[in-house]
Amino acid sequence: MSTFWEVERQSELLKPVLVTTAEVEDQFDTESVFLHWLAEVITGDRLLAESCVTDARNIASRRAGLFVEWLTQWARAATIQCAIDRTHKEILAAAYEYKDFRCSHGGHAPLSAEEVSALQGIPIHEITTTLDPFVRAVMILRGIPHCAIQDCALRLRTTRLAVCAGCCVAAQWLQGRCARDGMCP
Repeated sequence: MSTFWEVERQSELLKPVLVTTAEVEDQFDTESVFLHWLAEVITGDRLLAESCVTDARNIASRRAGLFVEWLTQWARAATIQCAIDRTHKEILAAAYEYKDFRCSHGGHAPLSAEEVSALQGIPIHEITTTLDPFVRAVMILRGIPHCAIQDCALRLRTTRLAVCAGCCVAAQWLQGRCARDGMCP
């Protein structure tokens, strides 16, 4: 039979640990390169990406009550959403081009950790000049937070068919690019 003090100690251990504003700042400093990369792949613009990361940092700092284990995901999600919001017109314009596109093989899984690592090894300039804003946004949403097709469609305010098409284009491009350089996961 547990004593009162044992139960009290166990409940203390199970309490979620909240982060402070300083820990939020530290997380953004630690993840800075990756967060800038995420934003720049989506926006295609280094200065706009910097602004997105700054906005995400400000949003996250105001929410310092986040749980520690969620902080990394929150920093990434906030950065991605800021980048999508800043380039939404361009994303929607590009998405329109996929309204009648049909993927012949379908079923594209989210990017694996190895594929994300390979993607990070490709110069941002090459990604942003080769892929349109919509495909880049879909690729990041499916690759980093592993959003479902429906979630991507909702976040990008477009159709599931367009997102499926974007997944197809991104997957084929990444597979071809990795095969060309011998860096296939």
